[in-house]
Amino acid sequence: MASFKTAYLQREVVVDCAVKGNTTYAGQEGITPAEQAYAARFATSSPDTSVVLVGDLVKLTPAAAAVPAYIERVTSLAQATHIVAQSDQTIGYGHVPVENRDYRYTPVVLNTFTGTASASSPVKKCLLFKITNPEDIQLNAAYGETA
Repeated sequence: MASFKTAYLQREVVVDCAVKGNTTYAGQEGITPAEQAYAARFATSSPDTSVVLVGDLVKLTPAAAAVPAYIERVTSLAQATHIVAQSDQTIGYGHVPVENRDYRYTPVVLNTFTGTASASSPVKKCLLFKITNPEDIQLNAAYGETA
Protein backbone atom coordinates (compact mmCIF):
# COMPACT_ATOMS: atom_id res chain seq x y z
CA MET A 1 0.00 0.00 0.00
CA ALA A 2 1.13 3.49 -0.70
CA SER A 3 0.03 6.98 0.21
CA PHE A 4 1.20 10.51 -0.40
CA LYS A 5 3.22 12.55 2.07
CA THR A 6 1.85 15.87 0.78
CA ALA A 7 -0.19 15.01 -2.36
CA TYR A 8 0.89 18.34 -3.79
CA LEU A 9 -0.91 19.01 -7.10
CA GLN A 10 -2.41 15.50 -7.16
CA ARG A 11 -5.80 14.74 -8.68
CA GLU A 12 -7.69 11.64 -9.65
CA VAL A 13 -7.45 10.53 -13.25
CA VAL A 14 -10.28 8.51 -14.80
CA VAL A 15 -8.88 5.73 -16.99
CA ASP A 16 -10.83 3.25 -19.11
CA CYS A 17 -8.83 0.06 -18.68
CA ALA A 18 -8.93 -3.63 -17.94
CA VAL A 19 -7.71 -4.95 -14.57
CA LYS A 20 -5.35 -7.93 -14.42
CA GLY A 21 -5.65 -10.55 -11.70
CA ASN A 22 -4.86 -14.19 -11.01
CA THR A 23 -8.33 -15.42 -10.08
CA THR A 24 -11.87 -14.58 -11.18
CA TYR A 25 -14.18 -14.37 -8.18
CA ALA A 26 -17.80 -15.47 -8.55
CA GLY A 27 -20.56 -14.49 -6.16
CA GLN A 28 -21.37 -17.01 -3.46
CA GLU A 29 -24.45 -17.05 -1.31
CA GLY A 30 -24.24 -14.00 0.93
CA ILE A 31 -20.70 -13.07 -0.17
CA THR A 32 -20.00 -10.64 -2.99
CA PRO A 33 -17.08 -11.14 -5.39
CA ALA A 34 -15.40 -8.06 -3.90
CA GLU A 35 -15.61 -9.52 -0.39
CA GLN A 36 -14.17 -12.82 -1.67
CA ALA A 37 -11.27 -10.98 -3.33
CA TYR A 38 -10.64 -8.94 -0.17
CA ALA A 39 -10.54 -12.10 1.95
CA ALA A 40 -8.21 -13.77 -0.58
CA ARG A 41 -5.83 -10.81 -0.42
CA PHE A 42 -5.37 -11.25 3.31
CA ALA A 43 -5.57 -15.04 3.56
CA THR A 44 -2.77 -16.19 5.82
CA SER A 45 -1.94 -19.48 4.12
CA SER A 46 -1.86 -18.37 0.48
CA PRO A 47 -2.68 -14.69 -0.06
CA ASP A 48 -3.65 -13.57 -3.58
CA THR A 49 -1.13 -10.79 -4.20
CA SER A 50 -2.80 -9.83 -7.49
CA VAL A 51 -5.98 -8.45 -5.88
CA VAL A 52 -6.02 -4.67 -6.41
CA LEU A 53 -7.06 -2.51 -3.45
CA VAL A 54 -7.35 1.23 -2.93
CA GLY A 55 -3.86 2.55 -2.21
CA ASP A 56 -2.03 -0.16 -4.15
CA LEU A 57 0.79 0.60 -6.54
CA VAL A 58 -0.20 -0.33 -10.11
CA LYS A 59 1.43 -0.24 -13.50
CA LEU A 60 -0.70 1.15 -16.33
CA THR A 61 0.12 -0.45 -19.67
CA PRO A 62 -1.20 1.71 -22.54
CA ALA A 63 -3.49 0.32 -25.22
CA ALA A 64 -1.73 -1.29 -28.18
CA ALA A 65 -3.54 -2.14 -31.42
CA ALA A 66 -6.75 -3.95 -30.41
CA VAL A 67 -5.60 -4.71 -26.85
CA PRO A 68 -7.05 -2.22 -24.34
CA ALA A 69 -5.04 -0.41 -21.69
CA TYR A 70 -4.80 -2.38 -18.45
CA ILE A 71 -3.50 -2.08 -14.92
CA GLU A 72 -1.79 -4.68 -12.77
CA ARG A 73 -0.60 -4.59 -9.17
CA VAL A 74 3.13 -4.18 -8.64
CA THR A 75 5.06 -4.07 -5.38
CA SER A 76 7.97 -1.91 -6.52
CA LEU A 77 7.71 1.86 -6.59
CA ALA A 78 10.23 1.85 -9.45
CA GLN A 79 7.76 -0.13 -11.62
CA ALA A 80 4.60 1.69 -10.56
CA THR A 81 3.02 4.43 -12.64
CA HIS A 82 -0.12 5.06 -10.56
CA ILE A 83 -1.81 4.55 -7.18
CA VAL A 84 -5.41 3.30 -7.02
CA ALA A 85 -7.67 6.12 -5.82
CA GLN A 86 -11.14 4.56 -5.56
CA SER A 87 -12.74 1.14 -5.45
CA ASP A 88 -15.50 -0.25 -7.63
CA GLN A 89 -17.96 0.38 -4.81
CA THR A 90 -17.27 4.12 -4.57
CA ILE A 91 -17.32 4.64 -8.32
CA GLY A 92 -20.97 3.63 -8.34
CA TYR A 93 -21.49 0.32 -10.09
CA GLY A 94 -25.16 0.01 -9.22
CA HIS A 95 -24.89 0.79 -5.50
CA VAL A 96 -28.44 1.42 -4.29
CA PRO A 97 -28.84 1.42 -0.51
CA VAL A 98 -31.96 -0.48 0.63
CA GLU A 99 -33.06 -2.23 3.77
CA ASN A 100 -31.98 -5.78 4.64
CA ARG A 101 -28.60 -5.46 2.95
CA ASP A 102 -25.10 -5.18 4.30
CA TYR A 103 -23.23 -2.37 2.56
CA ARG A 104 -19.90 -2.49 4.35
CA TYR A 105 -17.22 -0.78 2.32
CA THR A 106 -14.84 -3.09 0.45
CA PRO A 107 -11.77 -1.31 -1.04
CA VAL A 108 -11.41 -3.72 -3.98
CA VAL A 109 -11.06 -3.09 -7.72
CA LEU A 110 -12.14 -6.44 -9.15
CA ASN A 111 -10.08 -7.82 -11.98
CA THR A 112 -11.65 -8.16 -15.43
CA PHE A 113 -9.25 -10.73 -16.89
CA THR A 114 -6.65 -13.32 -15.94
CA GLY A 115 -3.53 -14.27 -17.84
CA THR A 116 -2.65 -12.08 -20.82
CA ALA A 117 -4.60 -9.05 -22.00
CA SER A 118 -6.40 -9.48 -25.31
CA ALA A 119 -8.88 -7.61 -27.47
CA SER A 120 -11.72 -9.34 -25.61
CA SER A 121 -10.55 -8.19 -22.13
CA PRO A 122 -13.44 -6.27 -20.51
CA VAL A 123 -12.76 -2.61 -19.77
CA LYS A 124 -14.10 -0.51 -16.90
CA LYS A 125 -13.48 2.90 -15.39
CA CYS A 126 -10.70 3.08 -12.80
CA LEU A 127 -9.74 6.14 -10.78
CA LEU A 128 -6.01 6.48 -10.27
CA PHE A 129 -3.45 8.95 -8.97
CA LYS A 130 -0.52 9.41 -11.37
CA ILE A 131 2.86 9.17 -9.67
CA THR A 132 4.63 12.37 -10.69
CA ASN A 133 7.05 12.63 -7.79
CA PRO A 134 8.24 9.30 -6.30
CA GLU A 135 9.76 11.18 -3.36
CA ASP A 136 6.23 12.16 -2.29
CA ILE A 137 5.19 8.51 -1.92
CA GLN A 138 5.10 6.86 1.49
CA LEU A 139 5.17 3.05 1.35
CA ASN A 140 3.68 0.61 3.84
CA ALA A 141 6.17 -2.27 3.78
CA ALA A 142 3.72 -4.56 5.61
CA TYR A 143 2.07 -5.30 2.26
CA GLY A 144 5.29 -6.10 0.42
CA GLU A 145 5.93 -2.76 -1.30
CA THR A 146 9.53 -1.75 -1.83
CA ALA A 147 11.27 1.29 -3.24
